[in-house]
Amino acid sequence: MTASLNRRQLREAVTHAFRTHSRLREKGIRPETGPAFLALLIQGTLPRAEFETFTALPRETACDQLSRLINLGLVVSSPSNLHMLEVNLPVWFAEEILPDLHKRW
Repeated sequence: MTASLNRRQLREAVTHAFRTHSRLREKGIRPETGPAFLALLIQGTLPRAEFETFTALPRETACDQLSRLINLGLVVSSPSNLHMLEVNLPVWFAEEILPDLHKRW
């Protein structure tokens, strides 16, 4: 479990997924969005504006990418504060970034 959550390995897995995963590519998710998702994953919550800044994309493009991630179910708005974002890990994505995790349980 500890190895799966190692920040370096997690960064590599998220970066790889955002570059190559077919579902992300089909939905128009750009690789530049990966670091913002990783920051959200590590921190647990982020303000929308900060997430968009992490992408280093123009504001309109970053907003579009965030909407696509929400539609895919990777990111959700916090129920208590709509300006805050939280990670949601659908099984298909969790298996991509945390391979063999289910074998350890």
